[in-house]
This record gives sequence, structure tokens and C-alpha cells, in this order.
Amino acid sequence: MMAKKIEFVMTCPGLCDECDSRVLFAYSAPDDWDSMTDKEKNEWAVETFFGEFDWYWGEVES
Repeated sequence: MMAKKIEFVMTCPGLCDECDSRVLFAYSAPDDWDSMTDKEKNEWAVETFFGEFDWYWGEVES
């Protein structure tokens, strides 16, 4: 059986053209991927995605 790879892509306003809607990074799928529910797959993907980078927001007076 071939190993599965999970690719992470994002799009949002202001994202550079080289990053928008393109694969940013990929991980090998967990060994039990095929037996995971869609909810479990989503939870794994969210945890993996947000574990890869930091982001912040700030409040400014206008």
C-alpha cells in the first residue's frame, strides 16, 4: 500500500500570489488514516496545520 500524503493549502485576502491556493506544506498521513472518521481527520488536520505556524492579531486606534 502506498503511503498517503496530506497537503495543506490556504487562501485569504492579502496572501502573496506564490502562496495563495498552493500547497504550503505536507505531512504523511497517520497510519490509521483510512479508519479515521471525517471528524477525526479534520481534527488531526486542524491540529497539524495550526501547530506549524504562529499568527497574531492586534488592536489599533484608527
